[in-house]
Amino acid sequence: MLYSNGRLLPANIEFDRGMSEVFSSHPEARVDLSVTFLDAPKFSGAAYDQTLATYLREKYAADPPEVIVVAGEIALDFVLATRERMFPGTPVVYQAVNTSHLPKIAPLPLDVIGVAWQYDFPATVELALRWHPRARRLVVVTGTAPWDRDWEDL
Repeated sequence: MLYSNGRLLPANIEFDRGMSEVFSSHPEARVDLSVTFLDAPKFSGAAYDQTLATYLREKYAADPPEVIVVAGEIALDFVLATRERMFPGTPVVYQAVNTSHLPKIAPLPLDVIGVAWQYDFPATVELALRWHPRARRLVVVTGTAPWDRDWEDL
């Protein structure tokens, strides 16, 4: 598992817990799940990616992964850019990748698969209004980093 963000992101905690539960309910599968976090957007850049790719290649040199599961666009981009140096030919399964990101990286190799999802901000606001029908203001809090600005644009 390779997550885009940090270990304590609630979505990562829940996905990790779900993966562990599924694998533990099938002991015959004998899955050895290893987890790494890119800690983006805190850490990024070409030098960081190169260092991390070298680290992962060396860490798993004796026992390379049979499949790489990535969570998020940043993790998917990282693996697509470094996979041939780290684990050539290893299949990739992605999750938590927005449908709007896929055209930016198309065409994907045939051994990179997953189920994309789409943010539906209007539906989220409508749901919030159903839960809080007397609400009169919506406040959107965002940061100033490029990653935050991308969210703001969405």
